Amino acid sequence: MAVDNRRLNDLLRQKIAELVNQLVEFYNGLITVSYVNLSGDGQEAKVGVSVLPIGLYGTALRQLRKNSAEIAKRAARASRLSKIPRIIWLIDDTAERAADLDRVMEQVN
Repeated sequence: MAVDNRRLNDLLRQKIAELVNQLVEFYNGLITVSYVNLSGDGQEAKVGVSVLPIGLYGTALRQLRKNSAEIAKRAARASRLSKIPRIIWLIDDTAERAADLDRVMEQVN
């Protein structure tokens, strides 16, 4: 079951990334879908995104939320989900934290 869930999450990540690229107007930056975690009951999907430049987090989240229903509907259809999940957009700042850690490590050395 865990393997199937990983495959489904990856399929959803790919499809949602495609849909974000098609539907979300975000001209001054870049939005990358880094992960999707569909809940066990299929009611919601937590979608992590990274945003460049960092100062546009709020703008990106507003645009994503504005298009959430259509993205969820199309992703569910393409993934053959029986339910349309509610998307919860989350900022994935993993790359930013890694860069901060690199800077700290360089200062220590």
